Amino acid sequence: MTAHSHPIEEAGDWIEWNGGECPVDPETLVDTCKRNGDKCYGFRAGVRIHVGCWDRAWRSRRTDIIAYRIVRP
Repeated sequence: MTAHSHPIEEAGDWIEWNGGECPVDPETLVDTCKRNGDKCYGFRAGVRIHVGCWDRAWRSRRTDIIAYRIVRP
């Protein structure tokens, strides 16, 4: 990823996220990309401290999730 590219423009099956309730079961393993570009890998979707904030509500926090993908075994 270059310094100017959008975090979800990397290759892969990232799903852009625009806020709302968590889109998957809280026990589902996910990777997430946060607004500040940080990524979290392989955590249960319900573990907010690791994956970030699903309830984005347009607060523009750096921990808001902007994209996610389901971890496939």
